[in-house]
Amino acid sequence: MSIKLAEAHATITKLQQQLKEQSIREEANAAMALDPNERIAEGNVGLNLVAHPPEGISVQACAAMCLATFLLAYFFF
Repeated sequence: MSIKLAEAHATITKLQQQLKEQSIREEANAAMALDPNERIAEGNVGLNLVAHPPEGISVQACAAMCLATFLLAYFFF
């Protein structure tokens, strides 16, 4: 029983270290993405991303059409 407990403790410690390393990497990546001087130095100046307006129909319109289709099929079939 104590052997299994020791193995579980070792596994938990190992997973905590991996999680800590992963969070450090994510923080470093976020810091690099926020630094505009570094992006210019890397040559990413021409990658300007523009937000586009949503295309197609709205979610509410789609839900209304689905409801209407269901009711039509329910009453006639």
